[in-house]
Amino acid sequence: MSPVAVCRALANEQDLYVVAADPSIDLDGLAAFRRGVWGWVDRRSLSSEGDLYLEGWAASLDEGSASRIEIVVDGEAHDVEPSIDRPDVGEAHRDARLVRSGWRLQTRLRDAGRSSVPVEVFAHTATSCSLLYKGDVRSV
Repeated sequence: MSPVAVCRALANEQDLYVVAADPSIDLDGLAAFRRGVWGWVDRRSLSSEGDLYLEGWAASLDEGSASRIEIVVDGEAHDVEPSIDRPDVGEAHRDARLVRSGWRLQTRLRDAGRSSVPVEVFAHTATSCSLLYKGDVRSV
């Protein structure tokens, strides 16, 4: 699979059409529209022993895979790099640069036995940052 320029609009989720009332207006400047980084947290779990597990993907149609994932767990920051092959992401978005966009965090909480922990997940590239998830991860 080779990188393909796919015209998809805002966050790769919404169609966006721009039509000039005057056909002489040059809309070529819109080709430089940047979509930023985005992604998903696919798995969230917290064990009764305090083991937190998060997994997802993050990428940018502008820049390829995210450069780092910042995960804030109960106020403590953790950085992970996308290093997991996610061919499903590359195929879904028809862009080979997105294949290595998967990431994961496994950590043990300092005070085990909690029933939930607040988590924020941010994806970063050289030029953008987006919030992927904010909420409590609850134990099962």
